[in-house]
Amino acid sequence: MLKIKNYASWAKALLLFTMLLLGACQKHDFALQSSEIVFTKDVSNVAQWYNSQLISTAADTGFASLNKPDWTKTTVKQVGGTSTFTTPVYTNGAISRDVIIELTGEVYTGVVKEYKKVDKYFTTVHVYSINGKPIEEGYINATNNYHVTKTWQKNPMGSTLRVMDIGSEPGSGGSSAEDDAAARFFTNTEAQPVSETISISTDLLPDPNKRNRRYIWTFAKGATYNLESTEHAIQSRLSATAPWTFDSLTHFSDGLTHSLITGGTFSYHIVDANATVGTYNAIMNIKFNTISTFNVRSVPTTVTSADINSAKVWNVNDPDTK
Repeated sequence: MLKIKNYASWAKALLLFTMLLLGACQKHDFALQSSEIVFTKDVSNVAQWYNSQLISTAADTGFASLNKPDWTKTTVKQVGGTSTFTTPVYTNGAISRDVIIELTGEVYTGVVKEYKKVDKYFTTVHVYSINGKPIEEGYINATNNYHVTKTWQKNPMGSTLRVMDIGSEPGSGGSSAEDDAAARFFTNTEAQPVSETISISTDLLPDPNKRNRRYIWTFAKGATYNLESTEHAIQSRLSATAPWTFDSLTHFSDGLTHSLITGGTFSYHIVDANATVGTYNAIMNIKFNTISTFNVRSVPTTVTSADINSAKVWNVNDPDTK
Protein backbone atom coordinates (compact mmCIF):
# COMPACT_ATOMS: atom_id res chain seq x y z
CA MET A 1 0.00 0.00 0.00
CA LEU A 2 1.23 3.51 -0.86
CA LYS A 3 1.81 5.53 2.32
CA ILE A 4 1.40 9.31 2.12
CA LYS A 5 3.66 11.00 4.71
CA ASN A 6 2.69 14.59 4.03
CA TYR A 7 0.26 16.67 2.05
CA ALA A 8 2.83 17.54 -0.65
CA SER A 9 3.40 13.86 -1.39
CA TRP A 10 -0.36 13.27 -1.31
CA ALA A 11 -0.95 16.10 -3.81
CA LYS A 12 1.71 14.71 -6.16
CA ALA A 13 0.16 11.25 -5.98
CA LEU A 14 -3.30 12.67 -6.71
CA LEU A 15 -1.95 14.65 -9.67
CA LEU A 16 -0.23 11.56 -11.06
CA PHE A 17 -3.43 9.53 -10.67
CA THR A 18 -5.50 12.24 -12.41
CA MET A 19 -3.05 12.39 -15.34
CA LEU A 20 -3.17 8.62 -15.74
CA LEU A 21 -6.98 8.68 -15.61
CA LEU A 22 -7.15 11.46 -18.22
CA GLY A 23 -4.82 9.57 -20.48
CA ALA A 24 -6.98 6.48 -20.21
CA CYS A 25 -10.14 8.50 -20.97
CA GLN A 26 -8.55 10.16 -24.01
CA LYS A 27 -7.45 6.78 -25.31
CA HIS A 28 -10.98 5.48 -24.76
CA ASP A 29 -12.49 8.46 -26.64
CA PHE A 30 -10.53 7.70 -29.78
CA ALA A 31 -11.18 3.96 -29.73
CA LEU A 32 -14.14 2.80 -31.82
CA GLN A 33 -16.53 0.60 -29.93
CA SER A 34 -17.56 -2.72 -31.45
CA SER A 35 -21.03 -1.41 -32.44
CA GLU A 36 -19.44 1.60 -34.17
CA ILE A 37 -17.05 -0.65 -36.06
CA VAL A 38 -19.95 -2.81 -37.26
CA PHE A 39 -21.99 0.25 -38.28
CA THR A 40 -19.03 1.76 -40.20
CA LYS A 41 -18.46 -1.53 -41.97
CA ASP A 42 -22.17 -1.81 -42.85
CA VAL A 43 -22.26 1.69 -44.32
CA SER A 44 -19.13 0.94 -46.32
CA ASN A 45 -20.78 -2.19 -47.72
CA VAL A 46 -23.96 -0.24 -48.50
CA ALA A 47 -21.95 2.42 -50.33
CA GLN A 48 -20.14 -0.27 -52.30
CA TRP A 49 -23.44 -1.88 -53.32
CA TYR A 50 -24.93 1.51 -54.31
CA ASN A 51 -21.96 2.33 -56.54
CA SER A 52 -22.17 -1.09 -58.18
CA GLN A 53 -25.78 -0.35 -59.25
CA LEU A 54 -24.94 2.87 -61.12
CA ILE A 55 -25.03 2.68 -64.89
CA SER A 56 -22.38 4.89 -66.43
CA THR A 57 -23.38 7.66 -68.81
CA ALA A 58 -21.26 9.84 -71.08
CA ALA A 59 -22.96 13.05 -69.94
CA ASP A 60 -22.89 14.22 -66.36
CA THR A 61 -26.61 15.05 -66.46
CA GLY A 62 -28.15 11.68 -65.63
CA PHE A 63 -30.46 11.30 -62.65
CA ALA A 64 -27.95 9.32 -60.59
CA SER A 65 -25.09 11.63 -61.57
CA LEU A 66 -26.77 14.49 -59.70
CA ASN A 67 -27.14 12.39 -56.56
CA LYS A 68 -24.14 12.68 -54.25
CA PRO A 69 -24.57 10.43 -51.20
CA ASP A 70 -23.22 11.82 -47.93
CA TRP A 71 -22.43 8.53 -46.22
CA THR A 72 -21.34 10.35 -43.04
CA LYS A 73 -25.01 11.27 -42.50
CA THR A 74 -26.39 7.77 -42.99
CA THR A 75 -28.94 6.62 -40.41
CA VAL A 76 -29.92 3.00 -39.84
CA LYS A 77 -33.15 1.46 -38.59
CA GLN A 78 -33.41 -2.19 -37.60
CA VAL A 79 -36.80 -3.94 -37.87
CA GLY A 80 -36.74 -7.70 -37.48
CA GLY A 81 -34.08 -9.07 -39.80
CA THR A 82 -34.00 -5.99 -42.06
CA SER A 83 -31.67 -3.01 -41.71
CA THR A 84 -32.76 0.17 -43.51
CA PHE A 85 -30.04 2.70 -44.38
CA THR A 86 -31.18 6.23 -45.26
CA THR A 87 -28.66 8.65 -46.79
CA PRO A 88 -29.20 12.20 -48.13
CA VAL A 89 -28.09 12.50 -51.76
CA TYR A 90 -29.48 15.74 -53.21
CA THR A 91 -30.92 19.11 -52.16
CA ASN A 92 -32.14 21.92 -54.38
CA GLY A 93 -34.44 24.45 -52.75
CA ALA A 94 -37.66 22.75 -51.64
CA ILE A 95 -36.61 19.47 -53.27
CA SER A 96 -34.54 16.87 -51.45
CA ARG A 97 -33.68 13.22 -52.12
CA ASP A 98 -32.67 10.28 -49.95
CA VAL A 99 -31.34 6.93 -51.08
CA ILE A 100 -32.98 4.21 -49.01
CA ILE A 101 -31.26 0.83 -49.02
CA GLU A 102 -32.52 -2.25 -47.22
CA LEU A 103 -30.35 -5.17 -46.18
CA THR A 104 -32.09 -8.47 -45.40
CA GLY A 105 -29.66 -11.29 -44.79
CA GLU A 106 -27.15 -10.74 -47.57
CA VAL A 107 -29.59 -9.21 -50.07
CA TYR A 108 -29.58 -5.46 -50.82
CA THR A 109 -32.48 -3.52 -52.38
CA GLY A 110 -32.70 0.22 -52.85
CA VAL A 111 -34.67 3.19 -54.16
CA VAL A 112 -34.34 6.97 -54.25
CA LYS A 113 -37.14 9.03 -52.68
CA GLU A 114 -37.61 12.64 -53.71
CA TYR A 115 -39.56 15.03 -51.47
CA LYS A 116 -40.94 18.42 -52.44
CA LYS A 117 -42.40 20.55 -49.66
CA VAL A 118 -45.31 22.28 -51.39
CA ASP A 119 -46.55 24.03 -48.26
CA LYS A 120 -46.96 23.32 -44.56
CA TYR A 121 -49.88 21.00 -45.25
CA PHE A 122 -48.43 18.51 -47.71
CA THR A 123 -45.31 17.21 -49.43
CA THR A 124 -45.21 15.43 -52.77
CA VAL A 125 -43.19 12.20 -52.91
CA HIS A 126 -41.63 10.54 -55.98
CA VAL A 127 -39.94 7.15 -55.76
CA TYR A 128 -37.30 6.17 -58.35
CA SER A 129 -34.90 3.34 -59.02
CA ILE A 130 -31.24 4.03 -58.21
CA ASN A 131 -30.79 5.13 -61.84
CA GLY A 132 -33.91 7.26 -62.04
CA LYS A 133 -36.72 5.15 -63.44
CA PRO A 134 -40.07 6.25 -61.92
CA ILE A 135 -41.71 3.72 -59.62
CA GLU A 136 -44.32 5.47 -57.53
CA GLU A 137 -45.85 8.87 -56.78
CA GLY A 138 -47.75 10.02 -53.74
CA TYR A 139 -47.99 12.68 -51.08
CA ILE A 140 -47.68 13.19 -47.33
CA ASN A 141 -50.60 15.10 -45.80
CA ALA A 142 -50.84 17.38 -42.78
CA THR A 143 -51.27 14.41 -40.43
CA ASN A 144 -48.07 12.83 -41.80
CA ASN A 145 -49.91 10.01 -43.59
CA TYR A 146 -48.54 8.83 -46.94
CA HIS A 147 -50.92 8.19 -49.86
CA VAL A 148 -49.95 6.58 -53.18
CA THR A 149 -51.44 8.25 -56.27
CA LYS A 150 -49.62 6.41 -59.08
CA THR A 151 -47.45 3.32 -59.54
CA TRP A 152 -45.24 2.51 -62.53
CA GLN A 153 -43.79 -0.86 -61.62
CA LYS A 154 -44.11 -3.30 -58.77
CA ASN A 155 -40.50 -4.52 -58.52
CA PRO A 156 -38.08 -1.59 -58.67
CA MET A 157 -34.95 -3.32 -57.48
CA GLY A 158 -33.50 -4.56 -60.79
CA SER A 159 -30.09 -3.29 -61.84
CA THR A 160 -30.65 -3.25 -65.61
CA LEU A 161 -32.47 0.09 -65.78
CA ARG A 162 -31.01 2.72 -68.09
CA VAL A 163 -29.84 6.12 -66.91
CA MET A 164 -32.24 8.92 -67.79
CA ASP A 165 -31.56 12.62 -68.08
CA ILE A 166 -33.60 14.82 -65.77
CA GLY A 167 -37.06 15.20 -67.28
CA SER A 168 -36.52 12.67 -70.05
CA GLU A 169 -39.44 10.48 -68.95
CA PRO A 170 -42.69 11.29 -67.16
CA GLY A 171 -42.14 11.14 -63.44
CA SER A 172 -38.37 11.70 -63.47
CA GLY A 173 -36.41 14.66 -62.23
CA GLY A 174 -38.87 16.34 -59.94
CA SER A 175 -42.57 17.05 -59.54
CA SER A 176 -44.53 19.26 -61.92
CA ALA A 177 -47.23 21.83 -61.24
CA GLU A 178 -49.76 19.12 -62.16
CA ASP A 179 -48.30 16.83 -59.48
CA ASP A 180 -48.64 19.61 -56.92
CA ALA A 181 -52.24 20.26 -57.99
CA ALA A 182 -53.02 16.54 -57.64
CA ALA A 183 -51.51 16.39 -54.16
CA ARG A 184 -53.47 19.47 -53.11
CA PHE A 185 -56.71 18.01 -54.52
CA PHE A 186 -56.30 14.70 -52.71
CA THR A 187 -55.45 16.50 -49.45
CA ASN A 188 -58.48 18.81 -49.74
CA THR A 189 -60.85 15.88 -50.33
CA GLU A 190 -59.71 13.85 -47.32
CA ALA A 191 -62.59 13.41 -44.85
CA GLN A 192 -62.39 13.92 -41.11
CA PRO A 193 -65.25 12.55 -38.94
CA VAL A 194 -67.15 15.15 -36.92
CA SER A 195 -70.37 15.18 -34.89
CA GLU A 196 -72.08 18.55 -35.30
CA THR A 197 -75.79 19.22 -34.89
CA ILE A 198 -77.42 21.20 -37.70
CA SER A 199 -81.06 21.02 -36.66
CA ILE A 200 -83.65 19.15 -34.56
CA SER A 201 -87.36 19.33 -35.33
CA THR A 202 -90.52 17.63 -34.06
CA ASP A 203 -93.62 16.54 -36.00
CA LEU A 204 -96.85 16.41 -33.97
CA LEU A 205 -99.01 13.29 -34.33
CA PRO A 206 -102.70 12.69 -33.61
CA ASP A 207 -101.70 10.65 -30.59
CA PRO A 208 -100.40 13.20 -28.02
CA ASN A 209 -98.17 10.53 -26.48
CA LYS A 210 -96.25 9.86 -29.69
CA ARG A 211 -94.01 12.08 -31.79
CA ASN A 212 -91.65 11.95 -34.75
CA ARG A 213 -88.34 13.79 -34.52
CA ARG A 214 -85.93 14.69 -37.31
CA TYR A 215 -82.21 15.04 -36.58
CA ILE A 216 -79.84 16.60 -39.14
CA TRP A 217 -76.09 16.61 -38.45
CA THR A 218 -72.68 16.86 -40.11
CA PHE A 219 -70.85 13.55 -39.88
CA ALA A 220 -67.70 14.44 -41.82
CA LYS A 221 -65.83 17.40 -43.27
CA GLY A 222 -63.16 17.94 -45.88
CA ALA A 223 -61.33 21.17 -46.61
CA THR A 224 -63.83 21.91 -49.40
CA TYR A 225 -67.07 20.12 -48.42
CA ASN A 226 -69.35 18.77 -45.68
CA LEU A 227 -71.15 15.41 -45.45
CA GLU A 228 -74.55 15.60 -43.73
CA SER A 229 -77.02 12.99 -42.53
CA THR A 230 -80.71 13.01 -41.59
CA GLU A 231 -82.17 10.56 -39.04
CA HIS A 232 -85.79 9.95 -38.07
CA ALA A 233 -86.85 8.91 -34.57
CA ILE A 234 -90.13 7.76 -33.04
CA GLN A 235 -90.58 8.61 -29.37
CA SER A 236 -93.42 7.84 -26.98
CA ARG A 237 -94.59 8.30 -23.40
CA LEU A 238 -97.12 6.53 -21.20
CA SER A 239 -99.01 9.69 -20.28
CA ALA A 240 -98.86 13.46 -20.51
CA THR A 241 -96.78 13.56 -17.32
CA ALA A 242 -94.52 10.60 -18.12
CA PRO A 243 -91.06 11.05 -19.65
CA TRP A 244 -90.45 10.64 -23.37
CA THR A 245 -88.49 7.55 -24.46
CA PHE A 246 -86.99 6.36 -27.73
CA ASP A 247 -88.84 3.71 -29.71
CA SER A 248 -86.58 3.78 -32.78
CA LEU A 249 -83.94 5.72 -34.70
CA THR A 250 -83.43 5.15 -38.44
CA HIS A 251 -81.10 6.61 -41.07
CA PHE A 252 -83.21 8.55 -43.58
CA SER A 253 -80.85 10.30 -46.02
CA ASP A 254 -77.39 11.83 -46.50
CA GLY A 255 -75.70 14.23 -48.87
CA LEU A 256 -72.72 16.35 -49.93
CA THR A 257 -73.08 20.04 -49.01
CA HIS A 258 -71.06 23.27 -49.11
CA SER A 259 -68.93 21.75 -51.88
CA LEU A 260 -66.14 23.84 -53.39
CA ILE A 261 -64.40 20.89 -55.05
CA THR A 262 -62.71 21.75 -58.35
CA GLY A 263 -60.21 20.09 -60.66
CA GLY A 264 -61.34 16.51 -60.11
CA THR A 265 -64.26 14.39 -59.03
CA PHE A 266 -65.30 13.39 -55.52
CA SER A 267 -67.90 11.02 -54.14
CA TYR A 268 -68.57 9.04 -50.99
CA HIS A 269 -70.17 5.72 -50.15
CA ILE A 270 -72.14 4.81 -47.04
CA VAL A 271 -70.94 1.37 -46.03
CA ASP A 272 -73.33 1.04 -43.11
CA ALA A 273 -75.60 3.15 -40.88
CA ASN A 274 -76.50 1.47 -37.60
CA ALA A 275 -78.53 2.79 -34.70
CA THR A 276 -78.19 1.81 -31.06
CA VAL A 277 -81.41 2.70 -29.22
CA GLY A 278 -81.70 3.03 -25.46
CA THR A 279 -84.47 4.40 -23.29
CA TYR A 280 -83.41 8.04 -23.19
CA ASN A 281 -80.46 8.09 -25.60
CA ALA A 282 -79.88 6.80 -29.12
CA ILE A 283 -76.69 6.63 -31.20
CA MET A 284 -76.35 6.71 -34.98
CA ASN A 285 -73.06 5.28 -36.26
CA ILE A 286 -72.19 5.89 -39.93
CA LYS A 287 -69.40 3.98 -41.65
CA PHE A 288 -68.32 5.44 -44.99
CA ASN A 289 -65.44 5.92 -47.41
CA THR A 290 -64.52 8.55 -49.96
CA ILE A 291 -63.47 8.28 -53.61
CA SER A 292 -61.38 11.05 -55.19
CA THR A 293 -60.24 11.11 -58.84
CA PHE A 294 -57.78 13.53 -60.43
CA ASN A 295 -56.00 13.47 -63.79
CA VAL A 296 -52.28 13.08 -63.06
CA ARG A 297 -50.28 13.60 -66.29
CA SER A 298 -53.46 12.93 -68.30
CA VAL A 299 -54.04 9.62 -66.49
CA PRO A 300 -57.08 9.43 -64.17
CA THR A 301 -55.85 8.54 -60.69
CA THR A 302 -58.33 7.42 -58.04
CA VAL A 303 -57.74 7.34 -54.29
CA THR A 304 -60.28 5.47 -52.16
CA SER A 305 -60.05 6.02 -48.44
CA ALA A 306 -60.23 3.36 -45.78
CA ASP A 307 -63.59 3.01 -44.02
CA ILE A 308 -64.24 5.88 -41.60
CA ASN A 309 -66.60 5.81 -38.61
CA SER A 310 -68.58 8.77 -37.33
CA ALA A 311 -71.16 8.69 -34.51
CA LYS A 312 -73.72 11.02 -32.99
CA VAL A 313 -75.54 10.65 -29.65
CA TRP A 314 -79.05 12.06 -29.30
CA ASN A 315 -80.89 12.55 -26.01
CA VAL A 316 -84.67 12.26 -25.96
CA ASN A 317 -84.91 15.70 -24.34
CA ASP A 318 -82.68 17.55 -26.80
CA PRO A 319 -84.69 20.67 -27.66
CA ASP A 320 -85.72 21.66 -31.17
CA THR A 321 -83.37 24.14 -32.80
CA LYS A 322 -84.72 27.57 -33.60
